[in-house]
Parts: sequence; C-alpha cells; structure tokens
Amino acid sequence: MHFFKGYRGAVHLFPILIMKERILIILPLSILLLIGFNRVKPVTDDTKASIIKRFWILKTHTERKFDFLICGDSRTYRGISPTEMRSVLPNFSIFNLGYSSGSYSSFMLTKMESKLDMGASQKIILLGITPYSLTPKASLDGQIKQELDRKKEEIFESIYLQPWKLFFEPVEIRWRIDSLAKFKPKYIQKYYDDGWVASDKIPPNPKEALDEYVKDFNNNQVSEEIIDHLMGQVKEWTSRGIQVFGVRPPTTIEMLKLEKELSNFDEDKFVLKFKQAGGIWLEVSASRYASYDGSHLDVSSAKEFSRDLATKVGLSLKYQ
Repeated sequence: MHFFKGYRGAVHLFPILIMKERILIILPLSILLLIGFNRVKPVTDDTKASIIKRFWILKTHTERKFDFLICGDSRTYRGISPTEMRSVLPNFSIFNLGYSSGSYSSFMLTKMESKLDMGASQKIILLGITPYSLTPKASLDGQIKQELDRKKEEIFESIYLQPWKLFFEPVEIRWRIDSLAKFKPKYIQKYYDDGWVASDKIPPNPKEALDEYVKDFNNNQVSEEIIDHLMGQVKEWTSRGIQVFGVRPPTTIEMLKLEKELSNFDEDKFVLKFKQAGGIWLEVSASRYASYDGSHLDVSSAKEFSRDLATKVGLSLKYQ
C-alpha cells in the first residue's frame, strides 16, 4: 500500500517537475528573444527613387508662387527649413528653391523671380551664398535644366498620382541587427514638399567632403563676372520693393579655410558689394551648428539655423 501511495504521488509530481523544467528552459529563451526583437528594428527607406523624383519635379514645376523664397545650393536646401522659419514668421509663404550645385547665373535668377508672388505686400528673397555657387561650373545649372526637360506626363504623374501610388504601395521593410549595422554609416534623408531635405549621417564625418571640394575648385574659381551680375540683379530687385537677404550657410572651420584658400572668394568684399546694391547681409556664427559631412548641417542644426535666420529677418523687417 505504501508503495502504491508513493507511486501515485510520483505520478502526480512528474508533470509538475516536467513543467518546471520547461519553464526553466523557455523563460531564458523568451528573454533572449525579447532582447533580440528589441535590438532588431524595421528600417523604412525614405529615399526611394520615386520620392526623390517627385521632390525635384514638385520643386521645379509647382505653379504656386511664394512671398518668401530661399535660394542657393545644397547647403541651402539641406540647411534651411521653411517650416521652421514659419514658426517664427507665420505670415509668410516660404519655399526653399535650392538645387544641387545651385548657382546665381542669369538663368537661375530669372527662375527665382518667376516663383515670387509679385502681388504680395512684402516680397523677400533669401540667398544662401557659398563660393561654389559663384563659379562657372555651378552656372551650368545641370540639375534644374534636367528637371525642366521632363515630359508633361511624367510631371503630372509625379505631382498628382505619386502620393496615391505610395499610399497603396506595400510598405517596404528591411530588418537589421544594430550590433552589426552600427559599424556601417547610415545616410538619412527626408524630403519635404516645402523644398527642404532633412539630412544626417550616423556616425558623422566632418571631414568627408573636403577632398571633393578640392576637386570642385580645380580650375573653377569664383567668377567676378557672376558676382557683378548678381549685384546688378540685387539692385534691380530692391528698386522694385523686393527685399533681398544674404547669408553664408554655416559649415566647418576646415571647410571655410579650404574655400578661402582655393576658391578665390573674398567674403568681406562680397558683403560690401551686396550691401551697396541694397541687400541685407545676415551674420551667423558657424560654431553654433554641426555638420555631418563637413559641408551640410545635420537635422538638428538645420532646424536651429532656420529659426535663427527667421528671427534675424524678422528683426530687420521690424526696424526698417
């Protein structure tokens, strides 16, 4: 009898022992899986070719006109957010008309004016001045001319149909393990319909762009002819009641030094001519902002720079 009692007790105890053993195995595995899923994150790609294409087509072919235009090259369209500026200047319609290697050629100056709302009570053009934007190579205006050559059907599809196609398109998700991916630099770009591209690189490399700019200024220095023509346009704009602001988008100390040595750009002389033509020059401190590649501002700095610019413009308008 005692044997059977012990046997029956063991039979009842056996499933409990098995369950405890399973728990001891499953619990650590569950914890490891939870940690793993926490370390594995979905990566959404906001740099699809269709998104980028629509961004440039919309920038080039939008029929809207604005009372506040921001113009320049990549340091301008990556460095100045109209949305952030509107947080300080809410009564303006602001648009970033910057292009890659954007110039101040006659062609580009005409394009700028065509986007300005001439019926507005206040009309403002903000010029982001970099040495490269004043060179002969920049004045070729390759990117904007390429966008202007697109077919009408292509333009219509990108502006009006693309948002619907993206909405119904399956979401593309790629998975990565942070412990492996963290060693590979990640370039982040987010495109906004107001003409700004929020850009960043993780990890940042503030010296990355230096070698490229050494090549850019090889037999391609700042042109006094381009500067003189720009000053004539600034003078003509201001005579018609268009307020023209200028700023040198901030970059790294190393890049400023390189540009001074290789580009033949005399900033003091340029600013003096700009003021004499009726322009308003905005001074900024480059040390306040961070560059992810030695040329362009990271997202946080671009937003801060945009608000700082808007504040300076607002103060200038107040005391005119």
